[in-house]
Amino acid sequence: VGKRCAYVGWEDEDDSERMARTRSMNVEELALEEYAAGRLPIQDEEDCDSQSANVKGGWVGWHDEGGHVRALFRILCAPSIFGIDPCDGQSVEQHTIFLAPYQGAPLDLHVGFQGPSSSSGAETGLPRGFFERRRARIDRLLGELDSSTPQDICDRVYDAIFERVRAVRDAGTIGMKDALLLRDLGEIRTLSFIAAGLGGKMLATIFRCLCFDYRHYAGGLPDLLLLRAVFDDDNQEERLVDLGTWVGEAFSAAEVQKGQVVEL
Repeated sequence: VGKRCAYVGWEDEDDSERMARTRSMNVEELALEEYAAGRLPIQDEEDCDSQSANVKGGWVGWHDEGGHVRALFRILCAPSIFGIDPCDGQSVEQHTIFLAPYQGAPLDLHVGFQGPSSSSGAETGLPRGFFERRRARIDRLLGELDSSTPQDICDRVYDAIFERVRAVRDAGTIGMKDALLLRDLGEIRTLSFIAAGLGGKMLATIFRCLCFDYRHYAGGLPDLLLLRAVFDDDNQEERLVDLGTWVGEAFSAAEVQKGQVVEL
């Protein structure tokens, strides 16, 4: 009572063992196993027309409760909309948003939508929310994302991260550890891959929800994030792309081991 369900996995964790070992796993781990083996998703007839419909399994990913999507939101939106629009005419609100140079986000990010007036037209006297303060900037950025190609989005991720690297170099604080920047640099290809896979339209839709009410929409969505890449050539003997070779980073055992050695 009060505990999560536990499941038994049957996938072979060690190629040297002839018999697959069993172990207890939670529902998210079970889902990851099912997608990797190709038993999920269950496709209907409409899906059979898609280019990769006949390719089963090969999905890899994380139970990250939306962590990578929120990272993309931070990376792509911080340069444009985390501040206050100087053309807004509400610079007096600056002191309510940035109180210290060490903040990772503006203080009003978790303030849900609050318009400038009530439904009756009378002023509410309440401070405006994150979305209302930056509406023009948000609409402009999301419009650009919506029309971006996968390559454009990858370039945006790369440029946004390395702009922060240049800022650190210019400030002469290279020796100081920025945990978020180091993590973004370590996952820059993975984050670019995720952004390209989601596409501009989906990213713009997700980011609009996060801008409108971050506290409500940011928690645990998506629960699982799954990725794979498939070759366009139908005559290719192996249709699934080896992400360890193509992307590296967390998809490559050698890269993970190298990162662990560096940390030690």
